[in-house]
Amino acid sequence: RELTPALAPGAFWVSDAALQEPLVASERRAQEEKLRNRVVGLSAVIAAYVLLSSVLDWALDVSMLLDTVRKTYEAEHLSGASPDDGLMALSRLAPMLYTSIALTLMVPLCGYCGARNSDPCLLGTFSCCNCLSCCGAFFVLAALTLGIGFVTAGAEPLELWMERCDPYVCMPSGKATSDRQVVDC
Repeated sequence: RELTPALAPGAFWVSDAALQEPLVASERRAQEEKLRNRVVGLSAVIAAYVLLSSVLDWALDVSMLLDTVRKTYEAEHLSGASPDDGLMALSRLAPMLYTSIALTLMVPLCGYCGARNSDPCLLGTFSCCNCLSCCGAFFVLAALTLGIGFVTAGAEPLELWMERCDPYVCMPSGKATSDRQVVDC
């Protein structure tokens, strides 16, 4: 026969599972905190990427436009205007840059606020937007790969066709055809 110990008045039995519940809850909180920190870190990395890529893209556009304006002024021998006019035109585009950065930073902001406030709606928005971004990047990569494949596959037949091209066939009046009327093969 088993003997059960007598309980003192006001005492109660505590099961092993009840003792482990606080441990499980603390482990869960630690995992949630770790996940929160990862989402905040990912949001920070995305935000830094957005800022850096937007500013670099704008700076390269400015550089290319100023170079084009300078070459145009040199080729046309324009007087009374300067390439600095192109810089003034670009400065008008700055609000568009700021708006683009602000709108693009909405996704990392959703991740950051969702992680800090444990808001599932913001975290869902962050996750869905990042998923769509990855899908779009995959689609672009696949399209570029196919395009490069088509160009590579078509290069050799195109070279052979160009070697055999007879421009005389494309001249309706023979050698008397002006250069403007010649349809090149």
